Amino acid sequence: MDNKINDISNFYSAENGDFNYLYKDHIDFSKTLFEEVELIFKEYNVKSVIDCCCAVGNDLKYLSQKGYDVFGSDLSFDMANAATRSLNNENISAKIIQSDVLYINENTEEKFDLVIFRGNALGHLNNDEQKRAIDNLFRITKEKGLVFLDFRDGQTYHRKRKKIELRGYGNDKQHKKIYFSFYILKHPKSIFEQYKIKSKTLIFDYKKFRFKYVHGKIEANYVIFDSIIDRIKYNNGQILFKKTSSDGFPELQSLIILNNRSK
Repeated sequence: MDNKINDISNFYSAENGDFNYLYKDHIDFSKTLFEEVELIFKEYNVKSVIDCCCAVGNDLKYLSQKGYDVFGSDLSFDMANAATRSLNNENISAKIIQSDVLYINENTEEKFDLVIFRGNALGHLNNDEQKRAIDNLFRITKEKGLVFLDFRDGQTYHRKRKKIELRGYGNDKQHKKIYFSFYILKHPKSIFEQYKIKSKTLIFDYKKFRFKYVHGKIEANYVIFDSIIDRIKYNNGQILFKKTSSDGFPELQSLIILNNRSK
């Protein structure tokens, strides 16, 4: 467990660059997606929200500005602290904790109208852990509440076997830095084996005229769409919304699920 936390914390460390630029496409896509599904939130009277992989808190910031009561957790201590600082800077009140999604039901006694687990967080879990994670998301969701889940479609991702993936770029005018980042991917023959990701980030500080090169590596799992759907059905979930997109992460599947489990 400690190795997994360290690997993920190091790979997504804020020292590797500003998330607002390295994942700008996903952040922009998220805002558009939330606007698209807000009518569903209103229909089901969503007031309280927890993001169980909140990273630096961008989704929580957006949802708070829309009037929702927000709560966050992340596997990484660094990300949880970064989210707390980011929200505090915006005068947003939110409780952020460090927690693995596999134990989130033990680390909070609350239940929420909306439970979020987005990005490619499921890909950092093996097949059995993915099932446990989905079970736990339902456990902290109120009856007739919503689970908002997205993940890369592992079958399509494995079939295409991309070797290079542009991750993000941008000009941070405030801190006078330019970012450029990409992934180098190594896919195995079997979809049931892990694929390897090497991140490469170039940061140019044009105030000091200094270059910084940052790299990281991690292994991830292909998320099998049918397996996720089966686990949703196991939890008596009903899919209200489904969207396939490559605007945020390639081959991204986004689902909003109604929790029909009884107490």
